[in-house]
Amino acid sequence: MLRRPVAPGTSFYDQGGDSLGAARVLALLRKALDVPVDMSDFVAAPSVRELAGRLAALPGVEAAARAAVRAATERRDGAPPTGLARGLLAPWPATAPPGQG
Repeated sequence: MLRRPVAPGTSFYDQGGDSLGAARVLALLRKALDVPVDMSDFVAAPSVRELAGRLAALPGVEAAARAAVRAATERRDGAPPTGLARGLLAPWPATAPPGQG
């Protein structure tokens, strides 16, 4: 689990993420937002910004969930996500990318 902010455009895999960590993130997304997201969505959109955009476009996503996932894409200043988007980052692994830790 990361104990530091992650920029919205940073890839989960570039932060040392793996398939088990991705499965944890997906489980949290399904529970928190009640969205039909699977590993193929995560692989295609590995950053918070990309995944938020993908989730916001899904049919049947409630307005509150849609607003929450869009919050991750609205940070143009490079600052880390806030609110729910920040909470969804909690399961990301705390390992540094290979060669950087």
